[in-house]
Formats: sequence, C-alpha cells, structure tokens
Amino acid sequence: MTGQMKRLAHSILKAKRALRATYGFVAAASFGVLVLLRTFTRVPGSDRSLDISEKIEFAVLACAWIGVFAARLIARTKEHDVAERKSTDLELGLLLLVAAHAVAQYAAPYGTPTYALVYVVVAFTTAFARPPMGMIFLGLSVALEATVHMTLDTQGDWRTLPVRIALLLVFGALHFAFTQAEITRVRLQSKRELDQERERQQRDARLYRLVRAKSDTDDRDEDRIARASVAEVRETGFYVLDLLKRTLEAQTCVLLLRDNEDGDKLMIAECASDSEDLVADRLSLTEGAVGAVAHRGLMTNLSPIRDGYRGL
Repeated sequence: MTGQMKRLAHSILKAKRALRATYGFVAAASFGVLVLLRTFTRVPGSDRSLDISEKIEFAVLACAWIGVFAARLIARTKEHDVAERKSTDLELGLLLLVAAHAVAQYAAPYGTPTYALVYVVVAFTTAFARPPMGMIFLGLSVALEATVHMTLDTQGDWRTLPVRIALLLVFGALHFAFTQAEITRVRLQSKRELDQERERQQRDARLYRLVRAKSDTDDRDEDRIARASVAEVRETGFYVLDLLKRTLEAQTCVLLLRDNEDGDKLMIAECASDSEDLVADRLSLTEGAVGAVAHRGLMTNLSPIRDGYRGL
C-alpha cells in the first residue's frame, strides 16, 4: 500500500511539472482553435455594437489570455536553464501570434491592413527568440496562416496565400538574420577587445617582471595573479611618481622601461604630468640624452635645457 501511494504521489508530481511546462502551449493552441472557429469574426458590413453576452465572452477570453501571458512572462524572467528559456520564448511567441490573429479578425475582414499586426509579431518573435526557436516559430506561423486561409471565407482566392506566406518568411527571416548578424558582430568585437586587453596586461606583466616568459604553472591562475599585480603596480607607481613630481616641483615625472618586444627602445610605463603635450612614443637607447643616461646607468641632471631641445 505504501509503494502504491509513493507511485501515485510521484505520478501527480510529474503531471504537475508537465502541466507547468506546457500550459502555455495548451493555451496558445486553444486560442488558435477559437481563431479557426471564427469566434472573433464580426458579421461583414455589420456595425452593431456587441451585446452584453458577447462583451462578457470577449472579456473572459481577454483576461484568460492576459493571465497566461503574464504568468509565462514572469516565469521567463526567473528561469536560468537555457532549454527552459527557449521553450518559454516559443510559448510567448505563439500566444502573441494567436492574439494578433484574433485582433485582426475582430477589427476588420480578413486581408485588410489590420492584418499587418501578424507580420509585426512574426518579425519581433523571430528576431528575439533564442535559436532555434525563432525558426520553429516561423514554421508554425506559416502553418497557422495556411490553416486560417483554408478555414476563413476567402471567396476561393488561393492566389493570395503564397503572397502571405512569402511575406511571413521575408519578415521573419530578415529580422532573424539581421539580429543574429548584429549579435555575432557584438560578440566578435567583445572577444577582440578582451583579447587585446589580455595581451596588454600580459605585456605589462612582462614589462614589470611579474611573470616569466614561459611558465609551467596553471595559466588561469597566473593570468589572474598577473592582472592583480599589474593593477597594483600601476596604481602604486602613479602615486609614487606624482609624489616625486610634487616634491621636485617638476612639470613631468616619467617612468621609462625597456620594451620587451624591442630591446633597443624605451617605453613610457607610467607618467605624472601637468602638460597635455606629452607624446607617448618610444625612445631609442642608442641616441639622445635619455639613451645616453640609460646606457651609462648613472643619475644625470640635464640642466639647463634650452627651449625646443629635441635631443631627448
């Protein structure tokens, strides 16, 4: 008896989970059936207002749709699993699609400009739904369009169906392609900027002798330590240079280090200056006053220096 109760409880739990995961699709399918049954179609040429029973019926349907859509939208914001978010994207898209069909069906006869709302929904959903749900939604939109065309009174004119399907495919495919292309561009640009920043940090780490050129330690740990060390050295170096500049009452105080990539050049590693005309260029070790000082390795006072002197 206890085993049967456990199996029953397990079955109920599985049913609840399945219902929670699929009731959005069930609601979308139910509203789609109402569209196919022409529930929202008014009598052509009739301008009469809705009676109280029709108003109540439409109000109940609208509240039911809003409730389901809001519940799935809230669930979408709380989901962390990628598969669940993809499924919810498709649910929300289908709910919007059947709502667009219902509004277009009620507002005007089939084929009038109000029907453009369907194309807007298709373009929006295919653009923002996670792949491959965008393409799946586009296929379901085409299937619903063909079914609606067959069930509604279109005076047997089948020539408009290929045009409608082509418009759906064009709207959906173009927005999907443009959105995915933009996402890919942003990702590539972010990756390129990240690689450039990592390369700069590694170069600075080698410049400050914080890491070895080749290491047997774990690369991830070494990169993390190097980034922290570079940031600490840069921050400390700037404050030391700024203190030295103020102590000497100088205009500029520069820390020059040998470039690891070009051993005959000195590069500006850190600078504290009141001038805006400072040029961050590499200096040669084989020419100029700075090259002579670096070659001799002695403290040198170049004073006085005439205006416009370019021998540094």
